Amino acid sequence: MTGSDLWYDLAFAFQVHTNDGSFIDGNTLSFEGSPSGEGHANLSESIQTLGASPATLATELVFINQLGTGNTTLTESKSFGEPPQPQSVIQVGKDFSMTTSGANPSASMYVSHIDQTFSQVVPEPGSATLLGLGLAGLLVRRKRA
Repeated sequence: MTGSDLWYDLAFAFQVHTNDGSFIDGNTLSFEGSPSGEGHANLSESIQTLGASPATLATELVFINQLGTGNTTLTESKSFGEPPQPQSVIQVGKDFSMTTSGANPSASMYVSHIDQTFSQVVPEPGSATLLGLGLAGLLVRRKRA
């Protein structure tokens, strides 16, 4: 976008699911662009659990600085480790904005890409086996009683 005193804003939300018994444990958000003159862009997000009272897992803000003084590629990573626990379904909300400011008609701001990856944790087979043996032991003990 090129021109003076321009503003662009976009908000959206989506859900991330796992279907294989794994859990979403964190995320990495990468944002690349460049200002020329007086301009900036930012991307903020909030990641929450789903349910009656959603808990916030992570909040992030990635910002490309005005006047070309900041980095043009920014990356933030968040873990959903303890606390809070990894989740199998999460809600991701994003707010993206770009601006050019001042009277300079050639001020510009562009964003070339936004990348996001989510990391997963797969329960260890040994843990699942121990859990299964414990449940089997409880069932056998209950039948004997």
